[in-house]
Amino acid sequence: MRTFPILLTACLAAVACDGGFRVRGTIVAKDDSPLTNCNIDLKGPPDALICCNGPMTPPKIDTIFTVAPTTMAYKLTLACAGFVPAEYPFKYGVNVSPSKPLELGVVTLQPAQ
Repeated sequence: MRTFPILLTACLAAVACDGGFRVRGTIVAKDDSPLTNCNIDLKGPPDALICCNGPMTPPKIDTIFTVAPTTMAYKLTLACAGFVPAEYPFKYGVNVSPSKPLELGVVTLQPAQ
């Protein structure tokens, strides 16, 4: 029974220190052409990035990132072959948190010139 308070405290500390947040939205091309070779990337202080850049499959965006749980500036980039990347700056704890996703809405990519 003595270990229960210790385990409870450890669990609560882990949840309170979670730097996870969800990114949601839809990505489309301005000219309605198909989007290929798309990536979603998070840029920020190197020591604060914990995971997960990588490919995405349009049109839906629903990804979870984990960062250091402090108020730092980050930039989310959505890029597809042949299109100008879209960038979204935000701060963890201000614009996003475990209970507050980064809602992108409909992201319209412009063709590259």
